[in-house]
Amino acid sequence: MIDNDADQDDGAPVEAAAQHDDSHTLPTWRVTSRKYITATVGCWKVNVASDARRLQGRIDGIAAHWDDIAPLLAEFALDAADLRGVSRRIQVSAEQSGDVSRNIGLIRSSLEDTFQVPKLKIRRIGDDQDAGLDTDFGEMTVTAIRAASIESLVTALNLLSRRRPADFSPLIDLGQLE
Repeated sequence: MIDNDADQDDGAPVEAAAQHDDSHTLPTWRVTSRKYITATVGCWKVNVASDARRLQGRIDGIAAHWDDIAPLLAEFALDAADLRGVSRRIQVSAEQSGDVSRNIGLIRSSLEDTFQVPKLKIRRIGDDQDAGLDTDFGEMTVTAIRAASIESLVTALNLLSRRRPADFSPLIDLGQLE
């Protein structure tokens, strides 16, 4: 789960949230309970648990706009998406493992609608087919379907933090400590 110390993301542009950006500080890890550990990066707190049932996502989050997240998906294979428009709701997924990004591109180019995306199923390009990540924008959670690398989870955080970006890459190096 990812959460920020600032007020709820109300859709204000990133520039309006710049006062909350303290990304110049180094990220830190700390054990907050027996349930999970927390990493702090800028204004974001990232809770990590070995069991998704131990984390509670937000109940007041908002879905992402497809046009906002589409450029950020270049690092991912898109296995499934739930697109909710004003006049249509479309769920796109592949029976066999495959990237449905092109299918969504065709949908976007042929339908005049503004789509919100509450959930995506993604995997980082180059990861195994079983390394999928369920990304829930409303709850602000990324859940690994099977074991996932720190790099994959950290890359997915960029999707959740799209309105108040932060550099989560130092967490990869911190996650490699033994």
